[in-house]
Amino acid sequence: MTFFYSFLSLNAFIVSLFMAWFVTKSSNDIRNRLFGFFCLGMAVLSFSEFQMRIAESREMAAFWLRIASIYPLVGAVLLWFAIEFSERHDLLRRRWAPLLIWGPAVVFTLLEAFTDTLTRGPVRMHWGWTYEEGTSPLLSLLDAAWIIGISVMVVALCLGAYRRSSGRRRKQAKFVLIGITLPISLGILVEGILPVLVGRFPEMFVASFTFGSFFIAYGISRYELFRLSPATAAENITENMSDLMFLLDPSGRIVKANRSAREFLGMPERALRGRPIWTLLLDEGPGRRWFLELARGKRRQPLEATMRDRRGRRTPISFTASRIVNDRGEVQGMVLLGRDITER
Repeated sequence: MTFFYSFLSLNAFIVSLFMAWFVTKSSNDIRNRLFGFFCLGMAVLSFSEFQMRIAESREMAAFWLRIASIYPLVGAVLLWFAIEFSERHDLLRRRWAPLLIWGPAVVFTLLEAFTDTLTRGPVRMHWGWTYEEGTSPLLSLLDAAWIIGISVMVVALCLGAYRRSSGRRRKQAKFVLIGITLPISLGILVEGILPVLVGRFPEMFVASFTFGSFFIAYGISRYELFRLSPATAAENITENMSDLMFLLDPSGRIVKANRSAREFLGMPERALRGRPIWTLLLDEGPGRRWFLELARGKRRQPLEATMRDRRGRRTPISFTASRIVNDRGEVQGMVLLGRDITER
């Protein structure tokens, strides 16, 4: 049985190292670096867990148990990555935010490394050496509450990124959400709930990261997750541009709307998708004729129309459009840009 669990830990170590290299080589973006650091931290935890499970003496197992004291710092890195990935930069603008993230992580790491208040041991079990409960139930409870709180925030941030995004970005967020939620859920179940119900159980959070990483690896290979490519760059630019942007099919129905358009109208993309663009204008007739003539190849001047924003205010918008044609000159769709001209 020891061989089986030690193999899981060693496998997690190899996968974590590979993921750290694979992610950081794709781009030097802050999200890549943070996820790479997280993978390196998981590699250290995996290797220390592997060494504990095969250690021949209590002294050697105690040494590797101290090395594993970095787990609060690994959790803090994961939270920072989730904030960056979900683009919730407003959470980092507050001066106390870094202190709130790193302060408890540093304190719990020092307590874990140099005292027996959080955990002590090691103790021999049938799957190898592991830790015992610490000497301070209160501090152990605070440590567990902090880890659970970090885990909940990470899942909530990734879920928010998935719900707010669309297109390729939404597919990327889906695999990050699955890849992170799976090991977190399994870790809470095995290391938090099962010990209360049926007694001690082999730690599985580190090993479960191996399975979660498969989803992230698939997202990297299939949807260029963490990679900077012309497609992802163009999508990020259009999604975050200040002008309203609508991608239309040849009949003038909305295929995609960027964030500015969704926020201006106060409507989610699923409510806009498939809707004729001219139905958003207060004067539908001229708008419909303008779009249909554009689709037929007639050049038109910019359209000035009026729309209602999410508060119901009438807002003048200047629209320009470009056709998307294939190699045979057939119209595949249109890109529509709108700009608020209230101040003009």
